[in-house]
Amino acid sequence: MVKNPVLLPLMTLLKNCFIKGPHFLREHPALSGLLLFQILIFIIEFFLCKETAKACRISAKTLAQMGALNHADSLSLKHATCATFLHADIVHLSFNMLTLYGLGRSFEKIMGPFVTLFFFLLAGIISNAFSSLYHCDGLTVGASGALVAMATSLMFLDIWKSLLTKGVLNVCRTLDAAPKCRLQSLIALVTSLVPVAGNIDYAAHLGGLIAGIIVTFTYLIFKPHPKAVF
Repeated sequence: MVKNPVLLPLMTLLKNCFIKGPHFLREHPALSGLLLFQILIFIIEFFLCKETAKACRISAKTLAQMGALNHADSLSLKHATCATFLHADIVHLSFNMLTLYGLGRSFEKIMGPFVTLFFFLLAGIISNAFSSLYHCDGLTVGASGALVAMATSLMFLDIWKSLLTKGVLNVCRTLDAAPKCRLQSLIALVTSLVPVAGNIDYAAHLGGLIAGIIVTFTYLIFKPHPKAVF
């Protein structure tokens, strides 16, 4: 039995997704792949790190070796990409995977698996690039920038759907209904942009917000009537 309060929600997530519900893999192939891949990467980090503490915190040296975004160096596509899939400790991983699970199901139903994967990767790169413009030193890792972009996209799509179906005057009234996925998006946005800790890269979160708007708007130019699941 898992007694660690940090590990418990992550283990419950894995159990619900891949053991009790094999249909989850068929219904959400992109989300399943993203969850499994990032958990696998963290396991590799854990075994490569010789300085890992009880809290499963990965050393800066190991993160740098695996491709973390180092702000002391010039920005590269390799590091902007790799940093999205790395996590600093088990708390960081658990929070991001639970957020991805909450947002990703609705997002993949709307966008489909291919667009979901492409969006996540592109948003991660853009948010890390934005972070690199702001910071001069230190490391950046984590999928939070891509998750902020995903939350922004869901909110943007919701407003767009309301404009198409109910007009400008009814947008605010529609937003007041607040179904579950919209609440998840709003909570993710607020918590990611309000500064509450010193070791969180809010520049990357702001980059994710901008990326979510730009990428979603571009998507709607080519597909102005996305599938509605709200």
